Amino acid sequence: MKNEFDDLFPKIRLEEFKKLPIHKKPIFTNGIETIVRQILASKKIDPNGDTNALEKEIDQLVYELYGLTEEEIRIVEREY
Repeated sequence: MKNEFDDLFPKIRLEEFKKLPIHKKPIFTNGIETIVRQILASKKIDPNGDTNALEKEIDQLVYELYGLTEEEIRIVEREY
């Protein structure tokens, strides 16, 4: 059954999803989880609170996790 949103949202098949390079290195994921908990705690206290600095820390950990170069980081941040 096709609906009005079928053409708007891309579909990812399971086999395509399994090919995505998802890294699970504890040295990075533990740090990301810790920062996410800090963000959630902060937002619980003040939903409008500024968590940009913490979010940038996550960005840096992800860049390092995937081994992005400075040029690749600039591209990502320009698109983001």
